[in-house]
Amino acid sequence: MSNSFPYNQSISVISPTSGPCSGYTFIVAASGEGIGACEINKKTTAKGASTYSFGCPYNIDASGQSNSAFAFLVNATNQSYPPYHFLLGSTSGNIYLYSLTPTTNPSDFSVSNISRIGGGLHNFPHPITNISYDPFVPLGKPNVFVADSHANLYYCTLSLYNGGLTCGGWVLTLYNGNLMLIDPVGKTRWETNTTTGVVAVMQTDGNFVLYNTAVASEQSYETALWSTGTNGNTSNFLNLDENGNLSIFGNGTDFLIYNSGACSSTSAQLKSGKQIQPSIPSFTYGGCESQYEPASNGQIQILPIYLENQLSFFYVTGLTGGGLLQYFVPGTSGTTAFIPNAPMNTVAVAVGIGGTYVATANALYLADHITGAFHQIWTTSTQTITSLAFSNFSDPSIGFSNGALFIGAFTTANGSTNGSGSVWVYNPAAQTSTILNPFPLAGNDIAGNVYSLYADNSGHVLSNNGSTGLTFFNLVTNNNCPTQSYALIPNVVPASSEHVAWFSMIVSLCDLAIGVVTLEPIPFILGVAGIVSALPPEQASIQASSGSSSG
Repeated sequence: MSNSFPYNQSISVISPTSGPCSGYTFIVAASGEGIGACEINKKTTAKGASTYSFGCPYNIDASGQSNSAFAFLVNATNQSYPPYHFLLGSTSGNIYLYSLTPTTNPSDFSVSNISRIGGGLHNFPHPITNISYDPFVPLGKPNVFVADSHANLYYCTLSLYNGGLTCGGWVLTLYNGNLMLIDPVGKTRWETNTTTGVVAVMQTDGNFVLYNTAVASEQSYETALWSTGTNGNTSNFLNLDENGNLSIFGNGTDFLIYNSGACSSTSAQLKSGKQIQPSIPSFTYGGCESQYEPASNGQIQILPIYLENQLSFFYVTGLTGGGLLQYFVPGTSGTTAFIPNAPMNTVAVAVGIGGTYVATANALYLADHITGAFHQIWTTSTQTITSLAFSNFSDPSIGFSNGALFIGAFTTANGSTNGSGSVWVYNPAAQTSTILNPFPLAGNDIAGNVYSLYADNSGHVLSNNGSTGLTFFNLVTNNNCPTQSYALIPNVVPASSEHVAWFSMIVSLCDLAIGVVTLEPIPFILGVAGIVSALPPEQASIQASSGSSSG
């Protein structure tokens, strides 16, 4: 396609539902040659009104390359304690790991709160178009899936929990200052709820202690953050069995730290005098599916589909040989094949209540899951489609009863970042489309081409547009939220700038719910038996929480 920046996953969002950052929303997106980020905090007044403050630094860690894909590494079971981490893919083929450390006051959120961890995790041969992270696979199995602009599909393994005591897939690890027991599917089963731990020591006096200093001479009662209180028996050792039971054993000592409810004779021990050091993330390249070629007028996108509480397959667009590939990860059941009758030269895909939506550069199609046919439902002759995002949103009072499909596009023929774009909304119930007005701009154009969209389940959508732009759109304009859109980060900002002032209009009037779902797709697909949840059960509570929005 003519878009010179053909990557539509340049936004990632989370809204933690527990822990110290519950009620916050965090956004990362492409911004110039760096990263744009937002921290948004919701507070409820004594009268029950919602107020917001936020900070949005941009052009963070500018490295002379364009950033093309983002993916947060958190989920509903393990997102209580910051910092939060995300993967970044670039047009140079590099993938990096970053941490995001929240602030107490979002207006203080700045470039210093985003940090790259180490060097590049891996260098792929071509620009990265998509990164998908699956946190629910067993530890050690492929959980990061990457697509590049040459239609290569990669599977890799990222581990945030290295070092410590391991047995049967269970890991006792020191991560972000917190001593945690992680089960084989990555769920935290026990933790010390600390943030400043530096080393955990199985002491020679029989006590297992977490300290905030690594210097032995400084380790004392004053620097201890947590302990088992089992001192007095020099024969004590820490024991982790393959069922997750964590105990202190020794002559006359049996102190149970975590009880999994099942016993096992296979275990690993941390002996007297040994330590657990902070975890160091690792990234392992697994393999590549390189049998495909990119379509000349297509755009590569991978979209994970969850069935029966697990990742089942990916939809892949922009390939030759077929418009929509159903790709099964090696080692899983299923046969990878192109979906029959799909249009060619596809650029984006989204899954919603009504079925699977596929876009070419100038047309939108809906798959009929009964007949297998793809019906054209919308066209544009003056714009080029770049991205789709579905919101499981219902408000019959404004005519939306079967969700809303957002469509990102640009109007300039050359795809320049300084051009203009649009965000449309397609109403599946009424089978109509409307262009969203990018207030405070005049007319229907948004500053800069729209590259990537990210929708929640309350009729809100974020747009990554132009060189640096990050724009908020609200489908429901009413007394609670009369503003339909606002630029959180304006397009084409000075390279030396690092912070955008927060806008009291939008944060005081609109109930933001962006990011209430942390895994794509948002979160329904049409199956044989009707509507089937596309997310694991731990995600269901997050999806349901989006209904609380008044925006």
